[in-house]
Amino acid sequence: MKKAFFGLLAFCAAAAGMASAGEAREFRRELPLDPSGRVSVETYKGSITITTWEKPHVEVHARVEPDGTDRHQAEKVRKTEVRIEGSGSSVRVESDYDRVKRWGFGFLGHDGTLPFVHYTIRMPRSASLDIQDYKSRIKVTALDGDVKLNTYKGSVELDGVRGVELETYKGDVRAAFAGFDRESEFSTYKGDISLALPANARFDLDAGVGRRGVLDIAFEVSTRAGRRFGREEYRGSVNGGGPRLRLETYKGTFRIRER
Repeated sequence: MKKAFFGLLAFCAAAAGMASAGEAREFRRELPLDPSGRVSVETYKGSITITTWEKPHVEVHARVEPDGTDRHQAEKVRKTEVRIEGSGSSVRVESDYDRVKRWGFGFLGHDGTLPFVHYTIRMPRSASLDIQDYKSRIKVTALDGDVKLNTYKGSVELDGVRGVELETYKGDVRAAFAGFDRESEFSTYKGDISLALPANARFDLDAGVGRRGVLDIAFEVSTRAGRRFGREEYRGSVNGGGPRLRLETYKGTFRIRER
């Protein structure tokens, strides 16, 4: 009897797994984009993986998956749309939950959960990127164009980037620069941001750190520090100075290291 009972449990678990996999939806599209164009992504939760190539095209693969096992998840996945549109100077990608919200009884549906949307995107190396997110896992690799990123509490990994404008509330950010030849800006309320710059990078530091914040920098800085509106302000040059590195936090942490 016990063997039959546990066998039934195993079967039900396997069936649930297959049902969950069967509920996923996929979207694929490739659109032309100028090498100096822009890709914009707006999403809520899931993941975004960006890699680059030399083709004047954007390739987008999106997978919508359920979050949880409640009886409404399959319907929520079916009602979640992915918009991929544009060409030439700009391509826009958006996770569209409007039909899910209209269908549910609550703001975010019956039990407050929305499906995950996982993006894998390839884009021209020299193009720019703009991401508006809530709590996704984000990874961007080898992008020469500017990166503009806003996330509430997502996790971010940038590798081989050059110009970044990033704002987060309490997410963790790791950014490794291939070079520092243009202005960059990072702002967080209470997140943890680590930056790795080439040892010979030339930049001007402009940082505002709240009384609960931390600035830990491995570079030698000719710094002028002062206190204003209850925060420490740091201004100085590294390796003779260059483009500005702007940092702003209330009670978060900045760690700046040599790459």
